[in-house]
Amino acid sequence: MMYDAIVLGAGIAGSSMALSLARQGWNTLLVDRHSFPRHKVCGEFL
Repeated sequence: MMYDAIVLGAGIAGSSMALSLARQGWNTLLVDRHSFPRHKVCGEFL
């Protein structure tokens, strides 16, 4: 499959970027090395 953008890292920044690109019509793939759901302190309190 061909993608317009591949975003590495599904943290706050990566997820936001992937969502923004997808909403603009880009065929976007979001990749993270760990599976979800998982405990992640950096975004836990937002």
